[in-house]
Amino acid sequence: MNFSIRHHFTFTGLTAPLLAVALVCAGCGTRPSTVALSDETAASLSADQLSQIEAGRVLPGFTEEMVLASVGRPDRKARRVTADGETEEWIYEERDRGPRLSFGVGAGTARGGGAYGGGVSVSPGSRPPEERLRITFSGGRVTEVSARETDGR
Repeated sequence: MNFSIRHHFTFTGLTAPLLAVALVCAGCGTRPSTVALSDETAASLSADQLSQIEAGRVLPGFTEEMVLASVGRPDRKARRVTADGETEEWIYEERDRGPRLSFGVGAGTARGGGAYGGGVSVSPGSRPPEERLRITFSGGRVTEVSARETDGR
């Protein structure tokens, strides 16, 4: 088998657009941002509650609207029915630390013919999501907030 590279590769023309598309797609896996409070709700809140929401904190007594304004939409929801009543849990997950971006170039010849090519790959990551925040509602109000301790990763 005879293998040789016969072409000199230069990256022009499509290189910049391909990189731009890859970088834009790299941000596609992020969770949507928070939801704005209605004017009526914002006017009814104390200055402390508004500052807590702006800081991205959730406290017992918050309504669903206040939680959405503080930390955004949950990744998952779960309902529990017990003898004490019904609760709803909003679960927020921390996904892998971002997408992986790969570039590849290949070239080869066989039986008098040659081929070359390149590619770009973006993957969302490989680790399963980890729960970072769980908010429990009962009667339309937050009753419990539990956050996972972070280790600085």
